[in-house]
Amino acid sequence: MAACGDHNDSEPLAEGSTTGEVASTGSTGIETSSSSDTAGESSSSSSSSSGGDTESWDGFVPPEGVSLQEVVVNQGVAIPVWTAADGVIEVDERSAPLLQNRGAAVFARFSVENEWEPREVTARLRWGEQTLETVLLVTESSTDDPRTWFGWMLEAQDVAAGVDFQVELVEPAAEPSEVEPVAAPVDRAAPVGFQGPELELNLVMMPITIESETCNETREPPESEQELVYEYLLQSLPLQAVNLSVHDRPATVQLQEPGDYSSILDALVETRVADEVPNTTYVVGIPPSCAGPFNSGLYRGATGETLRHTGMVIPNTEFLTKNLGFLVALMNERRIVDCPERPVSNPDPDYPYADGLIGTWGFGILDHQLHSPLEDHSVISNCSPSWVSDYGWAVTYEELKFLNGF
Repeated sequence: MAACGDHNDSEPLAEGSTTGEVASTGSTGIETSSSSDTAGESSSSSSSSSGGDTESWDGFVPPEGVSLQEVVVNQGVAIPVWTAADGVIEVDERSAPLLQNRGAAVFARFSVENEWEPREVTARLRWGEQTLETVLLVTESSTDDPRTWFGWMLEAQDVAAGVDFQVELVEPAAEPSEVEPVAAPVDRAAPVGFQGPELELNLVMMPITIESETCNETREPPESEQELVYEYLLQSLPLQAVNLSVHDRPATVQLQEPGDYSSILDALVETRVADEVPNTTYVVGIPPSCAGPFNSGLYRGATGETLRHTGMVIPNTEFLTKNLGFLVALMNERRIVDCPERPVSNPDPDYPYADGLIGTWGFGILDHQLHSPLEDHSVISNCSPSWVSDYGWAVTYEELKFLNGF
């Protein structure tokens, strides 16, 4: 497996079209193209495209009939940083934190007037000392789906704690214009508000040996499974690094009957204690299929740090990430979220969204997949498809700070 710490978690998003049918869950639909990277250009004003300053005019003017409505930064969950109604959204007014040194997508929603004539519009994202450009054929107002918004992808090294942002819309013209700039924030760039500290999660995948009358088998996680686990955790948790390893010896289970969860968990705990795996490290075992059948995808101990951070998921690739996300959420002492298809008796009373839905758009910083707020359920629910909500992101952030000593 490639070194997990060397994984490049972002690449440029670029131009696409606002036309066409949009699926509710999937990739951004924004095609690959180069972005303009003009280091040193001012990030505090949009006057270069205003008709009032012909000496600095760059051949572009603000487009008439279009306005910006919202700017969102998404590192896993959508966090608005500016809206037309409220202006800049301060850090303490947000539903969840944005993390420094973590890849991020930036999306800008817009609307057009009734008399708007379809044409290409350039959106400039001034991000610190950089200016990134993307072009859309704007035919109508963007919908609630970010695939119809302007979008950019930023690498982790560009996501610094003090970086400023401003989005400006322009279009080419033969001469300067007196039209007011179309920008967000309107007057000058503002801090994005990325937070520290640097957070990481240590996870050990432990091989399992089953010894029974009907099953004598050792299962070690293949490289493809390790990569799947690594990418899922990095995308769905509020952190900067995932340190994934495979334990050097298996946990051996004397299985009395198929599906005996407690014996498997006991063997995982005994092995991690004997080998002095730290309590703050998460240990996950994936037993051979012959150890089943299993009635659910995971099991975890109820008390003690060692038990709380030890669990298992079933060897089923289709449900591996769903079950792993559920397991890690339980390890972080999250309560299960209710959903219509599979309700629970004692759900999290503070979960803010109906039917266990995630409520805001989710996004994978590696695969660039969007997760619908109206179709994806909380990862700690029993329903699928699933992703992390902004509520879960905020709760997990606090737990990871604690585990990292902050």
